[in-house]
Amino acid sequence: MKVHIGKYRHHYTTSRIESWWLNLNHGVDWDLVSEADYTPIDRVIIKVLDGVQWLLNHTINEFNEWRGYQKIRVHIDPWDTWSADHTLALVILPVLEQLRDTSYGYFFVDPKDAPKNLRPSKEQIEHNEKTGMYDDKSLDRWKWVMGEMIFAFECKVNDDWEDQFHHFGDDMLDVKCVDPKGLRDTHKRIQNGFQLFGKYYQNLWD
Repeated sequence: MKVHIGKYRHHYTTSRIESWWLNLNHGVDWDLVSEADYTPIDRVIIKVLDGVQWLLNHTINEFNEWRGYQKIRVHIDPWDTWSADHTLALVILPVLEQLRDTSYGYFFVDPKDAPKNLRPSKEQIEHNEKTGMYDDKSLDRWKWVMGEMIFAFECKVNDDWEDQFHHFGDDMLDVKCVDPKGLRDTHKRIQNGFQLFGKYYQNLWD
């Protein structure tokens, strides 16, 4: 398998310059300045920037859109599908780890999917439904979900994860499960991690 996914094409915009000017000229954040408060010089600068933006949109931005926002090349070899679940896990795991380490936000997680200690109280649920706000455990639930997904894929790429639950004798056939409950519980945890991955797949972005 060979996968190359290029970075997004840059969309050139004058919005930062406009924001910088309004902040500088009015001494407050640009989003607090209404159009009615624009000074004559504001209107001239914004008109010029609008012209520059029109030019950008009809030249370099249009060219980048025509080229496509990303270069994507995916080559699949025959052996990649012999164990497709393992092959995909090799790609998914580092993506999840990077998303965990660099994400700036989080998403709603159904409290029923999380451990009891991460679920909101009945009062918090009623408050959330009225206000549309997340409760104070929402972030911890999302981090937990990410951790469970990563754990599942770590086990998938590690062919030896079951060894910790077995004793191996001198004979290759002399294998004894020394912790059947731990083995069953880990299998359930892995399966649950994959189910969480499917349920929250569309939230895997930053």
